[in-house]
Amino acid sequence: MPLFLFSTPSGPRLVSPFIRACRVLDEWICPESGRRADLALLDGEGIPVLLIEVCHSNAVNVEKRQDLSGYWWIEVDARHVLEDLDMLNIRAHGGLPRMLAAVWEERSLFENECI
Repeated sequence: MPLFLFSTPSGPRLVSPFIRACRVLDEWICPESGRRADLALLDGEGIPVLLIEVCHSNAVNVEKRQDLSGYWWIEVDARHVLEDLDMLNIRAHGGLPRMLAAVWEERSLFENECI
């Protein structure tokens, strides 16, 4: 699993997430909302343990945040993924465990569009 990079006012913070996933599925569809996630890391039962949105031209909007609120999800910029496969630069997130969310609370404000 790549490292998570959070931008904070005090500088970058790297977090090593421990996510137990058995497979990755692209274009996963949320059964409750019908909303599509770019990637889903699934456990042995096929339950998503992390959804990944890759921002190429449109960032996750308020409606999508709400539709995915029952899951752990992150959003990353497509260009950053291609630059470094070992680190995910987190643009936005939802539902993450408190220890990761605490890092995020130090974040700088992000623009609504991909940079």
